[in-house]
Amino acid sequence: MRVEELKKHWRRTPFRPFVVALENGELRYVAHPENLLVKDEICFWSDGADWSLFGPEEVTEITSIGARKKARK
Repeated sequence: MRVEELKKHWRRTPFRPFVVALENGELRYVAHPENLLVKDEICFWSDGADWSLFGPEEVTEITSIGARKKARK
């Protein structure tokens, strides 16, 4: 996947949590923008305690978590 696609989800305003699926079957839950850092062609992900690295080429899917609220009339 292209790094621009990751950045689109990461920089979304307002931020919406999302899940990154990697080609090895692992999932990376991004609950807050500070849980992910996308720099050039490398991604740094944190679960709140530790950091790990992955490349955008390892990403197979990005899925938003939660539905958007409907606007009130």
